[in-house]
Amino acid sequence: FTMAPSASGERRGPPPAVKKVLSLFGSSKEEDKLVGYLSFLKIGPKLLRFVPGKKARHLRSWLQAYAYWNQGGLDNVASMFLFLAQEYFGDPGVQPLPVTETPATGLLHPEYDGFFDTPARYLEWYRRRKSA
Repeated sequence: FTMAPSASGERRGPPPAVKKVLSLFGSSKEEDKLVGYLSFLKIGPKLLRFVPGKKARHLRSWLQAYAYWNQGGLDNVASMFLFLAQEYFGDPGVQPLPVTETPATGLLHPEYDGFFDTPARYLEWYRRRKSA
């Protein structure tokens, strides 16, 4: 398997089996494909636990590190480095935190601790804040 472009320059993408799994996570709309891809990134490391071998170990580690990176935030990035240190160099003496998930879509306000999953929830918070 290789994701290198073919001789004609056409991109091959992932193997057909991976394409099939990814197709199960959304419709043909681009935004659904993105949500499906993000969902796959969340469950990929859990599924790969059942695949033996060194190559699968590195793929599992990559997916886990990518999950930390993709969710963003200081705690996730610090935990990503702790996870990688633990995975490849031994116990660093501090355990990484679980991935703190951020929603695939949502609203963020610097004065609110968290995310709003709908515009209605944001407006509700904003009106309460403004009236206080």
